[in-house]
Amino acid sequence: MAYSLENPLDYSGDDGKPLVALFAAEADHDAAISDEPTVSVRRDAVARIRKAAEPPCSVGPSTAYLAVTYLDRFLTKRVTQVKKPWFAVFLSLTCLSLASKMLDHGFSVDEFQATQPFQFMPETIERMQLLVLETLGWRMRSITPFAFLDYFLSSFPSTDPRQVQDLKDRASKTLFQAQTEEILLGFKPSVIAASALHSAAFDLFPAQFPDFESVVSSSLGLDPVIDFVTFFLSLELLSGIR
Repeated sequence: MAYSLENPLDYSGDDGKPLVALFAAEADHDAAISDEPTVSVRRDAVARIRKAAEPPCSVGPSTAYLAVTYLDRFLTKRVTQVKKPWFAVFLSLTCLSLASKMLDHGFSVDEFQATQPFQFMPETIERMQLLVLETLGWRMRSITPFAFLDYFLSSFPSTDPRQVQDLKDRASKTLFQAQTEEILLGFKPSVIAASALHSAAFDLFPAQFPDFESVVSSSLGLDPVIDFVTFFLSLELLSGIR
């Protein structure tokens, strides 16, 4: 079964098992990064990955998002050589290449390297890909906040499919924009998804927001955390999204 950000698990049943598996999988979430050298490398690599969404590379937003997800998972487990000036370039190239293969999207290594100050031989790139794969335990079906959007949207008090889609589109845009922020790394994907939807509902549909907030927050039992992340997203991000 093909991988997607919204449907990361290799399961096509409709008996509720995928949802249970999603919450079980995110229980292992551990992507906090605190030491300054690693944070610096992350910022550099994330900037290069996001830049790849522009010409000449023009990778899709899903590819860039998954690449950053791989990057974060890698940096939480292995921080060697982070002071090398070429490391962020090498790591961003590797994660983009792996993400494009996972999503079956096109990505030109040559085009990416043409925009970078360092170039790497194909065999060197292959060795780095293997290192990342081994570090991630070959678990490439990353669980992201996008996987939880439909679950929380099912609680939105509206029968108008256009409203639900507008809410999902706004939350998705917030998620793509928010991924650059290190502060979100310590939160589980489900909490980030709920927070993005909270922010979107508050802005787009204030009349339905109280009921939606109550249902979503109580389902996670994490009201203070959701409130904090929502507050952060609203203040720091939505000004550039509306």
